[in-house]
Amino acid sequence: MPEANRLQRAHSFRDTAAVLRATRAGVAWMAAGTALGAYENALAYALRREQFGRPIAGFQLVQDLLVRMPGNITASAALCAQLAELQQAGQARDEHSSLAKAFCTVRMRESVGWARELMVTQACTPHDSRAAHHHTTAEEDSDAADHRPTKCNPIIQTGLERAPGLLRPCAIAGT
Repeated sequence: MPEANRLQRAHSFRDTAAVLRATRAGVAWMAAGTALGAYENALAYALRREQFGRPIAGFQLVQDLLVRMPGNITASAALCAQLAELQQAGQARDEHSSLAKAFCTVRMRESVGWARELMVTQACTPHDSRAAHHHTTAEEDSDAADHRPTKCNPIIQTGLERAPGLLRPCAIAGT
């Protein structure tokens, strides 16, 4: 192995474990931050997007998704803060950073999933121009309207344009 690819001043597994402890803690913090970003994007979207003449943030199902995310974010941030205190005191062990990484990444994936659910289900409607082919004539549009799906299948979703960094516009395959 080339010297440039070796972990410098690491002469034992104990030295390598110290690096893993620090990087796992960093991953936990990144997961907490990612969950926060997903929540902030979802909240902004829900306040901006209107359905039936009012913001979707006022609908109970959307509120249910929005209220779950801060719990995950708070728990993750609290765990990361506790880990940071242990690190500062020189008391952090492998299991502390492993637990923080595992917990925070699972909570992040859950929160991002809820944010994505909120934004994708609201964007993929039969009359949303991003949810189906763009038709060039009114006749083509009229003919195709009966065949457009009303929901996005998660397998064929490509995301949402309205959530920078999370997803891109939803595309329906085969329409």
